[in-house]
Amino acid sequence: MKRTASATVPVLVCTLAIFLLSAMDAGMKSLVIAAGVYNVVLWRSVLAAGASAAGWAARSPSWPGPRALRLHALRAVIVGIVLVTFFWGLARLPMAEAIGLSFIAPLFALFLAALLLGERIRAQAVWAAVLGLAGVGIIVAGQFGGTAYTQDTLLGTLSILVSTVFYGFNLILTRKQAQIARPIEIMFFQNLALLIIMGLAAPWLAVLLPPIPPLAIPTLVIWALD
Repeated sequence: MKRTASATVPVLVCTLAIFLLSAMDAGMKSLVIAAGVYNVVLWRSVLAAGASAAGWAARSPSWPGPRALRLHALRAVIVGIVLVTFFWGLARLPMAEAIGLSFIAPLFALFLAALLLGERIRAQAVWAAVLGLAGVGIIVAGQFGGTAYTQDTLLGTLSILVSTVFYGFNLILTRKQAQIARPIEIMFFQNLALLIIMGLAAPWLAVLLPPIPPLAIPTLVIWALD
């Protein structure tokens, strides 16, 4: 009974996370169309770095070691690629199809976990990944089975698939970070590194975001701190 209960809690937490991320995608698509991918990711990084800095400083922090800093910086690069490619593709595809394509991320994470973390892959997980891949195949066939698809559809699909591959690697890095650092440290240094990277192009590309409806603010905060 105890083992069942301990397994139930992570499943419920992951389900809640999927719900929040889906709500985030819906809110962010319109913002990306209005301001562009670069500016949305840039200002997301500003918000996330500022909020997590306050939390990190409040815990009497110690400076992370070289290994942790390398992991934080590497994940910042990967997260940047994931965000830019996913939201660029999301702006060009129907949201349901874009999210459906992203469901193959666990497939890549599954085999990367075995390769890089030495985790054992259970048969149930393999079959679940195969079913997810089959679902993505149906979506792609629906998009390109006829002749009425546009260049935006093609490029958007490729962009989402690239994002999905990198997101699978991101999940592995998240696991590695969690083994050597606290969540607030991970959040702060990863977002700080991403802000520095995105800020390099700010003098040429940065603009203020358009006015955000009050109801969209919680969505933006969730996205910034995910």
